[in-house]
Amino acid sequence: MEAEELLRRYAAGERDFAGVDLSIADLTDANLHGIDLTTADLDSSELSGARASSANLSSAAFSQANLSAANLSGQ
Repeated sequence: MEAEELLRRYAAGERDFAGVDLSIADLTDANLHGIDLTTADLDSSELSGARASSANLSSAAFSQANLSAANLSGQ
């Protein structure tokens, strides 16, 4: 899935993106509060500055992802 599609669907209220392939996606500074990315492939993705508090990231793959300044807190 392309980052633009995810962000469009998220803005429309969708939160369940379990299992999606977002490898090498650019989600810099994205607001993804409460998103479900269970088992998602985020390898080599750009998540710097992303805000994903209360997100479900169970078993998601983050190999070589850039998570600098990302907020992945549980609240």
